[in-house]
Amino acid sequence: MKDYIEHYRRDGDYFDYNQEMSKGRVEVERRRGEAILSVLKSLTGGVVLDIGSGSGKLVKSIAQRGFTLFPVDLSYRNLFGLNHINKIYPVLADGYHLPFAKNSFDAVILSSILEHCEKSGAMLSEANYILRPGGLAIVVTPYKERIVYHQCIHCNKLTPAYAHLQSFDENKLGEIFQSSGLEEIKWFVFANKGLDVCRLNILLSFLPYRLWRIFDSPANYITKKAEYILMMGVKKG
Repeated sequence: MKDYIEHYRRDGDYFDYNQEMSKGRVEVERRRGEAILSVLKSLTGGVVLDIGSGSGKLVKSIAQRGFTLFPVDLSYRNLFGLNHINKIYPVLADGYHLPFAKNSFDAVILSSILEHCEKSGAMLSEANYILRPGGLAIVVTPYKERIVYHQCIHCNKLTPAYAHLQSFDENKLGEIFQSSGLEEIKWFVFANKGLDVCRLNILLSFLPYRLWRIFDSPANYITKKAEYILMMGVKKG
């Protein structure tokens, strides 16, 4: 991608991340946030960086649990709605070049970000740099995604749908964690596509996250059709 900064600034201007979604999609995205919150419970407060914060829904949820949040995004519009909220300090910056000192954060989140990056290892290395020793790196990406290409009407070149440049599984993510200096400690897949297609996610929406996982985990084991993978690692001391 020749000018990713300009691309994602325009993306934030053109695309409304707070637009209405289908009920099924709302549930999938809600469970993605809950999966991240479930692994953050190992921390008792602290300072968290969210790289590529988008609409900021996750940031607001984490801030309500006593954390101090620094959402980072390339879009003014995405960050504008996070101004003047207690314990949230939005920063306009590039995830490859973070404007923070070494050992500044207790946790870093990259949720649905690495699949957009040509150099995913470089971004995770930058995240590792600003983490404190023992700090958590939490990465969520689509799981074993089949990237679809479309012909661009402007340049007639093949363009990946949703600007997804890479596909990940546990092995590829594990290698990136290791090369970035992070020690992988946990990973799991979630958000079964079959439950979504059958609209069972909507029927199960009343369940708290832990009980929902009782249905989601076996479905992923049987069908091998999870939508997301979450991998967590720590910065080596």
